[in-house]
Amino acid sequence: LAIDGTECDGSAVVAARMIAARLDLPLEVITVLEPTPMSSATPGVERRGDRAHDDARRQAREIAVTDYVCRFSGGDTPPRVHVRVGDVSDEIMRFVHAVFATTVVLGDGLTATSPELAIGHRLAIPR
Repeated sequence: LAIDGTECDGSAVVAARMIAARLDLPLEVITVLEPTPMSSATPGVERRGDRAHDDARRQAREIAVTDYVCRFSGGDTPPRVHVRVGDVSDEIMRFVHAVFATTVVLGDGLTATSPELAIGHRLAIPR
């Protein structure tokens, strides 16, 4: 399940939980933060944000997404939420490959992240 934790993701959470249950597979959740650029001394040149700030954002997103998914859990143990920082579609695809995912459910906020990822389509994921 790839979500950003917004209120639009409820149906994706329910769908992903049902699919995982029917396939008797664990539900894996990924959420991606875009890196926070910080202005550099040179106009027009950006550098990555500081590590403490990115860690705080990552922790806040993990808590928010975990809490959001738990609202739809029916008392089940919450799935592990993986937080990545980078390009959204690239990070989702890296995660898909890393966990050997066969099915990906995207939240509504992520439907336009990549032409490779679309709700309702079976992905041919190159290995």
